[in-house]
Amino acid sequence: MAATLDPYLADLERLHTDLDRIAERDPVFLPVGTKRQALLLMASASSRAQAVLARLVACADDVADAEGHRDVASWLTHRTHDSLTTSRRAQRLGVACEQRWHRVGLALLGGRVTPDQGQVIAAALDELACGRDLVDAPAEEWAEVLVRAEAYLVAQAVDFGARGPAAYDAVNAAPGRRHGVGPGSRSGVGRAEADHDAGVVHQPSPGERRGGGCGRRRATGAVRAAAGGGVLLADGGPRPGEVAAARR
Repeated sequence: MAATLDPYLADLERLHTDLDRIAERDPVFLPVGTKRQALLLMASASSRAQAVLARLVACADDVADAEGHRDVASWLTHRTHDSLTTSRRAQRLGVACEQRWHRVGLALLGGRVTPDQGQVIAAALDELACGRDLVDAPAEEWAEVLVRAEAYLVAQAVDFGARGPAAYDAVNAAPGRRHGVGPGSRSGVGRAEADHDAGVVHQPSPGERRGGGCGRRRATGAVRAAAGGGVLLADGGPRPGEVAAARR
């Protein structure tokens, strides 16, 4: 008696079958309107597929352990011959969404946020979370600030790309930041990944050493950016005076 294929694998095999059928069709002579729709549908499908992969990578440590690899990214790179940078990006995004930013993860899976947007949003939220000690607010209120910040950034993804609104630039808001997001510079996420994969060790600033890795300048910048986006000023959140104190 043949073994029953796991439903998860069965769905993935159907996906490959559908892709085979699509690949057999030549899009060259499609009408302009059809090409326009096909481009958007294919881009959305690709984005969602990357989100599913990131989610799967985030929970597959046992696969790497079983075969003696450092982590899932290194195992995946070994098996697929893709770049380690690409695999690590998927791993970082998947872990961030599964462990901390669930709303971002759901938006990725639903195609409302692209992987590039998700990387920037997760990085901005992580640095905002590091600003907890810079704002005089109870833990429950700060948790609510993070919830509002996540919802705000996900909502902004409808209108802005990964380098768009000022709120996304929480990873670049503080003067003197080592990492940057904006025209002519690699994103903070991208530069950190490139340094990591090239074996470059970042020497933390005194503020980063005191802050346990978050960095006062980075966290303060994230607080400023969140304040600019309005996520700190709703009822129940830290008051403007508290945010101003954090800027000093």
